[in-house]
Amino acid sequence: MDRKTVASKLENRVFDMDVHDTDVSNACYEALYHGFASVQVFPVMVEECRKILGGSNVKIAVLIDYPHGGFPPEIKKMEILDAKKRGADIFNVCFTNRNVKDGKWDLVDRELQILREAAGESELRIFLETEYLTDEEITKLCERAVGRGIDTVITSTGLYYKLDKESGREVPVRAEARDVRLVRKAVGERAKIMAQGFIDDWDLAKEILEAGADLIGSVKAVKLLEEFHWRGDEPCMTKK
Repeated sequence: MDRKTVASKLENRVFDMDVHDTDVSNACYEALYHGFASVQVFPVMVEECRKILGGSNVKIAVLIDYPHGGFPPEIKKMEILDAKKRGADIFNVCFTNRNVKDGKWDLVDRELQILREAAGESELRIFLETEYLTDEEITKLCERAVGRGIDTVITSTGLYYKLDKESGREVPVRAEARDVRLVRKAVGERAKIMAQGFIDDWDLAKEILEAGADLIGSVKAVKLLEEFHWRGDEPCMTKK
């Protein structure tokens, strides 16, 4: 892979609300400068992003029912329709994984259908939260998702922590290549895979891409690209 290819597989993230307009605009300008695929923001940030990214190849991906996915699908539909009016290109939806854990597959199918109808022709993604699902649940959800027209599955919101038994401390739940391989086996080439989950160094990013991920979402997107560049994964005439 060259620098341009790697950049096209990255999505710059703004997933905190305690940020200034300049933080949002900086994320957009970084995406433009480096050639990232998209930026991931909240609905209230879409219009600010559109001022900068309108007419460019960088897409605006909006977070829906972030981070827990606890709203009914009808509310998520309203969020999608509102974000669409604001100028969003892609919808990253937090799915109701509680229904998956309870085996309520009729409700899973209903939500998938409502989301697909709301998004229309736009790209629709759902967060799986692989860290909380069994391999069987992940496979079953993925199969139902692609069967109902979901364009991209995202491994995780990349938000949660877990208890490390050895240290007794809370540690971030990082994306894993095994989860990507499991999802790829389930969706085949019928959907794209986006990985998230504290992907903050190029070694992990490279492993995940090689496992079959099409995209990586990270607040460290610029750092990942710089590490790829300076680690020697591509020829660089300016490297000292």
